[in-house]
Amino acid sequence: MGKLPKYFISVSALLVLAGILAVLIFVQFPATLLALKKGSGDAIGSGRGAGEAREESGEEKKEIKAVEEELPEKISLLFAGDIMLDRNVYLKVRAKDDYDFPFEKIGSVIESADFFVANLEGPVTDNKSVSLEKDRMVFTFSPEFLPVLKKYFNAFSLANNHTQNFGQKGLIVSRDYLSKSAIGYFGDPNNDEKNLSAVFEKNGFKIGFVGYHGLYRDEPEKVSKEIEKLRPDCDLIIIFPHWGIEYKRKPSASQEKEARLFIDSGADLVIGSHPHVIQTVEEYKGKLIFYSLGNFIFDQYFSKETMEGLTVGVDVFKLDGKLKIDYRIIPITISKESQAELAGEERKKEILDWLAENSGVSEKIREEIKSGFF
Repeated sequence: MGKLPKYFISVSALLVLAGILAVLIFVQFPATLLALKKGSGDAIGSGRGAGEAREESGEEKKEIKAVEEELPEKISLLFAGDIMLDRNVYLKVRAKDDYDFPFEKIGSVIESADFFVANLEGPVTDNKSVSLEKDRMVFTFSPEFLPVLKKYFNAFSLANNHTQNFGQKGLIVSRDYLSKSAIGYFGDPNNDEKNLSAVFEKNGFKIGFVGYHGLYRDEPEKVSKEIEKLRPDCDLIIIFPHWGIEYKRKPSASQEKEARLFIDSGADLVIGSHPHVIQTVEEYKGKLIFYSLGNFIFDQYFSKETMEGLTVGVDVFKLDGKLKIDYRIIPITISKESQAELAGEERKKEILDWLAENSGVSEKIREEIKSGFF
């Protein structure tokens, strides 16, 4: 056999060197992480043999595990406003023969969250829709939506003025359908204490949700008592009130009074619905009140304000029993096809600027709202 070309020998030598380097990195990588934590420079190039490295690897693994355990627990929550799946929304879904149609342009945002909650503005029943024939304000949602709702949502508030559109029987059927689909719910259209709240466990967190139908009757003291009952066992308590005046962009005095009472009673966050438009944000005693997120899926095509809304991301971190919360405000728009999607850059800026300029927050948060992160 003739001599191998010089370039072949060079390539072979490089491959051997690369293999040796890969082995060194594999063996020494845990020690490198440990050295970085300790500020030590003896992890690589310390002159230890392979036997010594193996001897210490068990201890190193323990210390690396300890570093990982120091990382905080985290959960990413996401909230949206009003969802109505009857009337024109249902017509468009039937025309497309696709129950995922209203959500398909916003799915990536939803799927980034660990736990997604919204206001379900009607019951899930087997009744025939009457909203386009008899009464436009009486809703029922087809059970055909359930697999799609299960795909995207973890829980719904049922504390609103439409979940009893088909009476108490319709409400019971709706709860049963949600339960069988493993979709959580909380709140009651009549503020019944037995159904006012629910506690969900996820990612090492216990989160209490309380629904409040403020249009049914002014009885915020029920919510206060529920907060006090839940507080000892929950990391976080979130109130979901259905309240306010439709199409008004600023909260009423009643909303403000009740929201502050909820915070004073021990709530960590208030997320409002019903006005069908975005309302302002208030910072109160270090906690946030989102008075209305506006619509999420609806068929109110008559104004720009009813065809937009907010989704609010809440990233919660827990370390040594202490919580840190980061917020993301994500403006959305709703098309005349009743599809929710991320607002374009121009509209996004308009929404965030309006929210920042009109909200009762500190100057620091005001500036951060404009960026959508705080």
